[in-house]
Amino acid sequence: MLLALYTHSTDSIQHVHNQVLLPLLRLFAYVLEIDESYFASRHRYEARGLEYLRYMKYFPRTEAEDAAVNNIWAKGHTDYNTLTFLFHQPVSGLQVQTPEGWKYVKSFEDAIIVNVAYVS
Repeated sequence: MLLALYTHSTDSIQHVHNQVLLPLLRLFAYVLEIDESYFASRHRYEARGLEYLRYMKYFPRTEAEDAAVNNIWAKGHTDYNTLTFLFHQPVSGLQVQTPEGWKYVKSFEDAIIVNVAYVS
């Protein structure tokens, strides 16, 4: 059973890599007017790199449960990869900082939120 789950997960990850990540990277290169393979060639599926999968599933909490943990779902962090994909969940987890403060990013079914890496 574990092997079947691993195989399904690997197939799904490779599908996202080939059908979502690579086309987006080619689009970015096109918009930047550089060789369309520039970013894609640096994100080969079979290559060793810093890519990783972190699986986090959020469940709705009561106001009391939120208050007990100061409304923190996961400690703040920086995404170090080029792109981060966030798949739909029943609870909003991603926040972005705006001039008015931190705001939740709404998650839509059958959609992927694409978070672009922080570049300084």
